[in-house]
Amino acid sequence: MVGIFDDKTFSSISTRLNASGINSYSKVINKSTFNGYSSISSKLNIPKDKEIFSLTRQRLNQNKEIIALEYFYTPKNLFPDIAEYDFSRVSLYDYMQKKNLKPSFFDRKLTIIPASNSLAEMLNVKKNHFVYCFEFIGFSKENQIVEYTKSYIDTSKIKFEYTLTK
Repeated sequence: MVGIFDDKTFSSISTRLNASGINSYSKVINKSTFNGYSSISSKLNIPKDKEIFSLTRQRLNQNKEIIALEYFYTPKNLFPDIAEYDFSRVSLYDYMQKKNLKPSFFDRKLTIIPASNSLAEMLNVKKNHFVYCFEFIGFSKENQIVEYTKSYIDTSKIKFEYTLTK
């Protein structure tokens, strides 16, 4: 499968997969609330002592093959009831839209990296198998950071082509 995207259609992993003809669904691996991680806090532009909600999901195709692993983070104060939702059944962006905080634009980065032991296990690939690593920071219409997401996609399951515009 090849996904073709321009600079304006880049958003959620579901959007990228569906645009590539892959019907995907989510399996929630973990959800938690934490604080004290300066690397994540700095991505969200919040103080280190503020609570962060974390959601880890595997994305599977119609054949139940794992094609992606997604780590999502958001400031907990923006979505106080987020832990109550089952994001294997509810779209994260639909939920954020209901709160009027769905990302409107993104800072994004794409790299290709060798899978570590833990990443290889979660994606069901061999260690050092190359995977896409998408990082993006989502901003609300008011320019507030509402999410930091890091997604890993198996390069043997999907290919991406991008057209960037000025």
